[in-house]
Amino acid sequence: MAHNLKQIEVFGLSLGRRGFAVAAVAIVHGLLVWLGGAPVFPAILSFVALAALVRWLFRDNAFEGAGPAWRPVPVDDDVSPGEIAESVLLRFPDPVVVVDEDGRIVLSNREIHPLIAEAERGRHISRVVRSPTVIQALGRVLQGGGDEVVEFTTPVPIERNLVAYCVPLRVPAGIATAGPGAGAGALYVLLVLHDLTAEKRAEQMRVDFVANASHELKTPLASLSGFIETLRGPAKDDEAAREKFLSIMEEQATRMKRLINDLLSLSRIELNEHVVPSDKVDVGGVVRDVIDGIAPIAAQNDVTINLTAAEDLPFATGARHELFQVFQNLIDNAVKYGRAGGKVDVTLSLEREHQDDGTLQRYVTVTVRDYGPGIPREHVPRLTERFYRVDPDKSRREGGTGLGLAIVKHIINRHQGEMEIESRLGEGAIFTIKIPAGGQNDSV
Repeated sequence: MAHNLKQIEVFGLSLGRRGFAVAAVAIVHGLLVWLGGAPVFPAILSFVALAALVRWLFRDNAFEGAGPAWRPVPVDDDVSPGEIAESVLLRFPDPVVVVDEDGRIVLSNREIHPLIAEAERGRHISRVVRSPTVIQALGRVLQGGGDEVVEFTTPVPIERNLVAYCVPLRVPAGIATAGPGAGAGALYVLLVLHDLTAEKRAEQMRVDFVANASHELKTPLASLSGFIETLRGPAKDDEAAREKFLSIMEEQATRMKRLINDLLSLSRIELNEHVVPSDKVDVGGVVRDVIDGIAPIAAQNDVTINLTAAEDLPFATGARHELFQVFQNLIDNAVKYGRAGGKVDVTLSLEREHQDDGTLQRYVTVTVRDYGPGIPREHVPRLTERFYRVDPDKSRREGGTGLGLAIVKHIINRHQGEMEIESRLGEGAIFTIKIPAGGQNDSV
């Protein structure tokens, strides 16, 4: 980089000639103001001096030698334009892929975006973005079309809503060096993927919340309104009726509070369902805490909770407060809906399953079994639906909102786990939860 060799040292600050001239004008102006000169002339001189100072400071490098903050960043002449482009891509907040005229990947920032982790150079884009809509849009752009914007959905491992921006690029020689057709005027397509999942979920959450809340709150609100009207009228001076009605009103208010809390909890979980948690959780400790908290309810129902846990269980990958909610729902249901005077068995174990990549995925498995009346087979597939109840009357008497198992399902989906439900009439029900264990998987 060329430097101005003619420097002037002022108070240890190295200035170029122009910088020195600007500083001198500013000093003269200050003296004029201090001596009480004409008010118009100093103002005009101040404006001119300031404008010149700013211009020379940033355009002509007046303060050369003033330290690192004022120096241009040197550029290594050996760095190729392709390397610069790749460095820029690696810092993009969204997944970015550049494909050549054959649809093969030239550049990507796959290192920081798991969504395009398979976007290796030379691989065809159809093996990375498995959406016919996006592939067709890329084809139209490569055939000479303009920009394309398409929305698509990826169903696995977690459903995501994405928008793809496809932009044609005429890249000079040297910018993209990995493509077979690299050269002056070569046609490429810049593919940018933006995740709309959070926005879509938030929109759906608002719609569902209004619909569900209006439906489920209608009955308790009508009940409260009726009791209030009665207490103001016929039962105004009836102390016994007043106490009875106030007790029922309290139950209805508590039910509404539980319902709203469950709706809000479900909405928050659905909003973040596409974000996999990464904390390490001691599942055994979580289950023991849940059992300790439910112990008074179990004693009230004359139910014994038996816990069996394998030794040296690994930590699971997840969010502790959400897993606590899962096991609290399952064990609480087993206590409330099992037979009075019965028992609930809770078992923790480690399981391994073969994966396609030749490894054995480890799961921390929790099984909750009750010995109640069981669930009819036709109801089992629908148990995780919102507000679905096998016995609505009993569910409401027990304080259920019909959202517990829906919450469990969405939490398990977020943890990339599995849930199985087995039941036979007269033999109780078995709920099995599998959470991926932390650490490395075992090789086959």
